[in-house]
Amino acid sequence: CDEQVGWDRVESFDKKTQIMRLKLKDAAGREHSVYVDLSSNVFSSNVEENSVSMESTKLTRYLETLEERCSHLVESWDLLDDIDSTLCVLQPQHPKRHELWRRIAVTSLHTALIDVSPDRSFPKLTVYGPRTTTLPLNARAKAVRTLWSPTKSARQNIECILQCTLPSAVFDHKDIKLECGVCFAFVCEKETADQVCANDVCAQPFHRTCLVQWLKSKEDTRQSFTTLFGKCPYCGGNITFASPYSMISALRLLRALTGRINPNPEAQGLPSCQLPDLSDVSIVYRPILLPALFAASGQTMLPGVQVPAKGKYMFHDVHRTLSLLGCPGFPARPHTNWPPNTVLAGRMAWMLAQGPSYVCALNSSGEPSPKLEQGAQVLAEFVWRVFEAEFIGGEDIGSPRVLERLWNVYVAKADVGSEMPNGERAVELANTSVVKNGYRDNTQAAIACKLFGAPSFTTDDGDMYWGNDHLLEAMAHHKVRSLLDQPLGYCTKSAPSPKI
Repeated sequence: CDEQVGWDRVESFDKKTQIMRLKLKDAAGREHSVYVDLSSNVFSSNVEENSVSMESTKLTRYLETLEERCSHLVESWDLLDDIDSTLCVLQPQHPKRHELWRRIAVTSLHTALIDVSPDRSFPKLTVYGPRTTTLPLNARAKAVRTLWSPTKSARQNIECILQCTLPSAVFDHKDIKLECGVCFAFVCEKETADQVCANDVCAQPFHRTCLVQWLKSKEDTRQSFTTLFGKCPYCGGNITFASPYSMISALRLLRALTGRINPNPEAQGLPSCQLPDLSDVSIVYRPILLPALFAASGQTMLPGVQVPAKGKYMFHDVHRTLSLLGCPGFPARPHTNWPPNTVLAGRMAWMLAQGPSYVCALNSSGEPSPKLEQGAQVLAEFVWRVFEAEFIGGEDIGSPRVLERLWNVYVAKADVGSEMPNGERAVELANTSVVKNGYRDNTQAAIACKLFGAPSFTTDDGDMYWGNDHLLEAMAHHKVRSLLDQPLGYCTKSAPSPKI
């Protein structure tokens, strides 16, 4: 080592692991680590992904090969360092020198894969996202060969080519729609969720593996050679939804739970405006993912939207009912950003539905166990405010920023006997595996109970009432059950009954 390598290159030697660490500098002054593992008889480094057996080469030759590779990669590393320091890099989270690619955020719905090869004078740029908006971006990306300038920064080059402003390196990753719609993870076995639904309103990304497994499980999926033709798990290939009629039920339940009255006394006697009697009823909220319910029940579109006249009437009817309930402002037609991605809102509602102590235990990294308690009114308020922001305010409830604000105002400051986390922390908790799994289990339970829409109200004995117009009957079910001649309820008893 003294004569052939030089002691000045030796950084350390671990007697226990029998690993010697050497340092290697490239032309730009970057230091790289070389490891000599005497117990396994291999050489390795952060420059190359694979190790090399000592039997196949000598240390001096291995170092010479690394020096040649470092010299070859200096310009590529210069570009990658520039990308890492100035752009919002999504992957790899902890890049190594042998990883010559980066996944960056372009917009909240678009990401770009940058492949930096030392054999090209320009990187390869591929944009992922909704099809109609991605096609023109990728058409511009093809101009990278002629537009890329080595005298400009990575940001300047990419913004010039894609004709957009890129997020900064400190951009909040939560504002980007990244998670697979099947497994709810961004990375699965090193695979990123880059298969995006062609429906721009849905634009849900999936892992290729997850999507293939989903499509193969569906009877209506067709296959031609190696290509599968099927429907999006979220929107059925047409649209993804949030239920306007659930909004009416949410308001009626909130008022019943909090003792608020309808400011329009003239409408008090109307069935659609009456508040349910909850004196003998225990209300349990079960947030579910409605598009998954539609897909499982074979519905490719929201029934009220499949026929345009029904869709128009649905918004007219909800607008009329909410006006009678003293809540004006519901739009006569959907906002341009409707329907939104409701996954995050659903997870936060599910988390809150487990009770304030559950949320607090989850926040303190404890072992939370669901416990229904005095948070019912807070939950009802939060659910209503999300609907209000979506339909009346026209806000994007798929945005963490919107949900953080609603949580801070209506949950974090509520008197529930426990100190609740703030909105930003609540969004983080909603993205943990335990909450994702709980929300997913709720949806699967609803599917097992043969539910097909929202709002649905199920009872302890397994009966079900669907729609806001059946809210009063659902709340009075326990009083009239003996009058019904049906021997069994609607829902299957083998699955947990997702109540209101």
